Amino acid sequence: MVVENNKPLPNHNMHYGTQNLVGVIDAPDVINKHSYYSKIDAKKMYDDIQQDTYIRLKRAPEPKKGGVPKVLKYLTGVIGFASIVLFGKSIKNGIVKFIKNLPK
Repeated sequence: MVVENNKPLPNHNMHYGTQNLVGVIDAPDVINKHSYYSKIDAKKMYDDIQQDTYIRLKRAPEPKKGGVPKVLKYLTGVIGFASIVLFGKSIKNGIVKFIKNLPK
């Protein structure tokens, strides 16, 4: 029995009126067979994987070494410029005194 509902739906993207099938379960045609390896086969597969890994690592580019991040460079520049603007005369006087007091 279908009942009409005139209330607005809270979510228009959902389909509340019709129920769609989500999936169908089918029985498998064949049962998966377990394959067993001898010790020699396992060793050969392991060696192949290790060889592939070694070759890929050898051909890979060198990782970038750490450096000073750009943010810290910019921040240092801004702080340096602000300190020169604010304390320029005292810095200049301090440098002049230091140079005059150097032993000759």
